[in-house]
Amino acid sequence: MKRQLGERGPTWWEDGAPDFNRHLARNTPYADWYAHPDPPPPPHPVAETAGTGVT
Repeated sequence: MKRQLGERGPTWWEDGAPDFNRHLARNTPYADWYAHPDPPPPPHPVAETAGTGVT
């Protein structure tokens, strides 16, 4: 059943890239990227009229 759902068996791509499915990110070439993600964006500034009753 798993193979019928595409979860096992040969990869669907044909460019020779390896299949890192079912591998931890730290055990793949993406380990450094995964260990150092981009920081989150700064919060949105609050409008100056917030809380003043002005709409």
